[in-house]
Amino acid sequence: MDYISHKLKSINLSTFHFHVVGIGLGIVAVIVFGAIGVPQSSIVQPLYNEQLPWRTEAPNIRLPTASGDSVEMKELLGKNLGLVFMTPTCEYSQDLKRELIETIKEPPVDQLFFVSGGTAAANDNSPEADKTQARFTSRFSVVQDTTGKIFRAYKISGVPSAYWISEAGVVMDFAVGFGPTLQLINRIADSR
Repeated sequence: MDYISHKLKSINLSTFHFHVVGIGLGIVAVIVFGAIGVPQSSIVQPLYNEQLPWRTEAPNIRLPTASGDSVEMKELLGKNLGLVFMTPTCEYSQDLKRELIETIKEPPVDQLFFVSGGTAAANDNSPEADKTQARFTSRFSVVQDTTGKIFRAYKISGVPSAYWISEAGVVMDFAVGFGPTLQLINRIADSR
């Protein structure tokens, strides 16, 4: 019995050491990623490999402005930009709108562009939803992408999603889902 119990204890110890080494390597990886400027999305990027990869040039799209003119992405180079993709029928996109209206006191309107794909269904236009939409469009730059051209150029497969485009016009980071998209928007707003 002593031999068997000794073997069992050695197995438990080796498993413990294995976990300690794994946790240690994870901490080292986080420190290294932070030190060399790797985006937070790089850890989950293999799960979203259809998105534009980190450090690739952002597609040069034309964005309509509130005045009825349009501006190309390349004309906006020289500042950090955020492109946030939503749809009017997505519950999480609507939650993101409400959260941004309530939390961002001074939105970086020259840095954030919201791209809305598709159109709302007739039964989705409640008075509350219309009021939220009106408040949102009065505070932020919203581009309607009814043809899906911008969504395809940026390889958007789920909403809400966001890209952080650097001053040089390359992808710095991206996010998918309500929480990560909100965090990325806040990081872009804090980068001013």
